[in-house]
Amino acid sequence: MEDPTPRRPPSRGWIIPTSAVLFAVLFVVGVVSAGGASDTENKTSAEILQTFSDEKGGAVASGYLLVLAGFLFLPVSWAALRRVGAGLTELSESVARAAAILFVGLLMVSGIVFASLSGAVVFGGLDDPPVTFIKYVPQIGFGLLLIAGGLSVGLFLVIVGLAGQASRTIPRWFSRLTYVSAAAMLVAVAFIPMVMLPVWALGASVALRPR
Repeated sequence: MEDPTPRRPPSRGWIIPTSAVLFAVLFVVGVVSAGGASDTENKTSAEILQTFSDEKGGAVASGYLLVLAGFLFLPVSWAALRRVGAGLTELSESVARAAAILFVGLLMVSGIVFASLSGAVVFGGLDDPPVTFIKYVPQIGFGLLLIAGGLSVGLFLVIVGLAGQASRTIPRWFSRLTYVSAAAMLVAVAFIPMVMLPVWALGASVALRPR
């Protein structure tokens, strides 16, 4: 005779911490791969073409990695908003969700831009592009990621920080880390401050664990 007592679904408390850690790793590797493939500073035209040829695989990989990182950011951002929900108004929650989605979209588009030239050669059978294209096309991706993406995720982080402080539903250290990360996104165009985003994600892997 079967036990009539309803069974609880298996715990999925590993999903958010795992997503946060994987986001941090894929984001860093994807951006570094894109940067290596688009390194044209102080190089001759021949050297730029050689770098492009050598780093085609890395550029294509960066596109995939950044798109996957975008998918992984979604559950992390939703978990953060759910945790601080007591401190959110309807407006602030809507704005935060929209900012998170916008960041994910910009992250994915920037990844595709980074991979576009190499992808056209590797998968489309085209000749190597002109040096001018190799110099400038990746900069569109960095603009999308570092300026538009940085400001979007910065807005999300500000709202999470304020709501977490008001509701006292996140650790104080994580609230401070969220504010520092949000401030760094204001100057993410300098590239180095963007490293605070994966650092925040690693913090979220600890702070957002199910209670």
